[in-house]
Amino acid sequence: MNRVLQIIVHGALAALALAAEPVVPEAVQFPLLAKALTFDHNLAERCGERVTLCVLYQPSVKASRQCRANFEAAAAASGIGTISGLPLDVVYLVYDVDNAWQDSAALVDADVLYVTPVAELAFGVIRDFASSQKVLTVGSLPQHVFGGLSLGFTVEDAKPKMLIDLESSKDEGVAFSAQLLKLAMIHNSP
Repeated sequence: MNRVLQIIVHGALAALALAAEPVVPEAVQFPLLAKALTFDHNLAERCGERVTLCVLYQPSVKASRQCRANFEAAAAASGIGTISGLPLDVVYLVYDVDNAWQDSAALVDADVLYVTPVAELAFGVIRDFASSQKVLTVGSLPQHVFGGLSLGFTVEDAKPKMLIDLESSKDEGVAFSAQLLKLAMIHNSP
């Protein structure tokens, strides 16, 4: 796909994400994400002694604030404190178009980046950061996976389903098991 078309597609996806709310509730997304992490053969190698899950949100966007609040409540209510025996830390980072969030994510040694609906989502910047730092990207919206993030959530036959971009996940150093891939809907990046 040529560069101009990619920019147009990513711009359209970002506009959709701004107006959208997750199709799978965060109360379902959080435990699915925690379970998916247990199917990453490279988890311990990527994360070290703990798993740091960063929630990227934009305070000026109502859908983003709501998604963050719902995700935070889901994490607290789940009782999930470890992933494959590693302590789980959930931290919240403010998304900005100047990309200062990258410094914060690097400072807390992010292992997973969960993206809420934000304005002007820079898919390329997020993918480049995640690839260089070996951080799994997770979108709260299916459009996020179509934009190049690795993992997201959709609905199929009225049931929640994981959506995985294999190329993006490999670039991020993630090796999901065949068992998980059989259960997920696979999307291949253009």
